[in-house]
Amino acid sequence: MRFRMADAGAGADLVRLVGLYDGAARWMRSRGIEQWQPGGKDEEHFRLRIGEGEVWLAEAGGATVGAFELWWDDEPAWGARPPVAGYVHRLMNDLTAAPPGSAV
Repeated sequence: MRFRMADAGAGADLVRLVGLYDGAARWMRSRGIEQWQPGGKDEEHFRLRIGEGEVWLAEAGGATVGAFELWWDDEPAWGARPPVAGYVHRLMNDLTAAPPGSAV
């Protein structure tokens, strides 16, 4: 598996991110978890997150198999904090394409 930062200028990356999000949301809802909603994050959301921080894609066998957002602050959740931690948001994977045993 290979990790790379997503590119806001690459329309394909934005489409992949939206697809991963929607797939994860559908998986959650099928199990009674109503945290994410399909359609809840669009290309503009991911374009903004890429511009403000880090969004990473995981690739294996020529396919995008997962992604996550890495934030260096999260004041709404944790308040003002010294820069001692990163916060992983929107951890997503494609269960049909991710290698067995991988946790993206």
